[in-house]
Amino acid sequence: MLTAVNEKGTMFSLAEKEHQALPKLRNKRFYCPVCKEPLVLKAGAVRIPHFAHRIKSRCFTTEPETNQHLQGKKDLFRFCSDNGYKPFLEQYLPEIQQRPDVLAIKNGRRFALEYQCTPISVRDIQQRSNRYFKIGITPVWIAGGYPFTKKLNNSVYALSDYYWSLTKRTDAGITLTSYEPANHTLYVLSNIVPLTSKKAFARLDRIPLTNCSVPLYLQNKVDSFPYFLWFKERKRWIEQKVRYGHIGHDRFLKNVYESGNNPFLLPAVSGLPVSYSESFASHPIEWQFYIWIDCLQKLHDGKKISLKYILYKLQQRIDCGDLLLRNLPLHDQRNWKRAVSYYLHLLADLFYLRSAGEDLFVKQKMISKLSHMDDRTEEKNICDLLVKNSSTIHPDRKNNKCFLFGGQEK
Repeated sequence: MLTAVNEKGTMFSLAEKEHQALPKLRNKRFYCPVCKEPLVLKAGAVRIPHFAHRIKSRCFTTEPETNQHLQGKKDLFRFCSDNGYKPFLEQYLPEIQQRPDVLAIKNGRRFALEYQCTPISVRDIQQRSNRYFKIGITPVWIAGGYPFTKKLNNSVYALSDYYWSLTKRTDAGITLTSYEPANHTLYVLSNIVPLTSKKAFARLDRIPLTNCSVPLYLQNKVDSFPYFLWFKERKRWIEQKVRYGHIGHDRFLKNVYESGNNPFLLPAVSGLPVSYSESFASHPIEWQFYIWIDCLQKLHDGKKISLKYILYKLQQRIDCGDLLLRNLPLHDQRNWKRAVSYYLHLLADLFYLRSAGEDLFVKQKMISKLSHMDDRTEEKNICDLLVKNSSTIHPDRKNNKCFLFGGQEK
């Protein structure tokens, strides 16, 4: 802990004290602001000065903290102060029994900064975030170290469910922020687009914390989306699915085969990249296949179909377990419906559908299966169109403004 209550009953913070001034505090008494138990001041030469509970304490705040976490909290506290926020370090909130690393207040708005150096369950992130939202506080999750499990190749990163749960949408697309106090660097992964459930295309910015401001503007450049890589990954996903999947346990393979289809010959429009597709834990091939098989395959040319009906049919697939939604605590839980809407408009751009009013479409031509495994004609046509119209991936991107906290979320 970096904060405690002194003998006079007022809050005392080590974040605002120089190391040489600490020996004078050894004879002072300090208490935990939560459980009121006496604390021990530890100010050695190795670890960052901090308060600790005595052995066998039952206070919930007694979890051990690394130097990375202690120093990160101090740096973020000062960062908030330098940017015009009124920060409180380790402020206990009795109404929800939580203590954010930094509580930052500005213009009547409150933000809870959680500097998370070790992975925790998505459920914990969801519950803690919901408690903050319940009392009008916006949670801001910042990972420790790098904002990804590992870098796979140029602009492709491995993201676990834990990292996905820390993402949010801003004007710079989907973003994930982390901080490394060892080099005082903020890392921002932006324009995140899932290639598979565990891999994502993204742009990484490294920014010294001293150069950061609120809101944070990233450099004015947009990396072009690798559509050819997307289709390569799409093919690889199908191959892996067939090779390692089991029809008795894999619901997608079972539904494909039982509908008389071959996974290698599915329509080229099943598995296209669209905005908000991160809302699905299932691959785009899966949910777009169900739109085709449940709604579009038997629809005659010239007939109308509504977005509402398609959402209803997909909801049935979700309810029975054929499709999985991703748990994203900081996102709008309705975003999967936006993904479906963007997909239908993409099919209209490809002339399979025609928009016939708000949320209503007319089928213009048949969506055909591939004739053979090496048939890439339609795939190439689709790829060329997507290159010309990248709005299917970042339709809501207006600028490179990345709100660490505050601002307009998407």
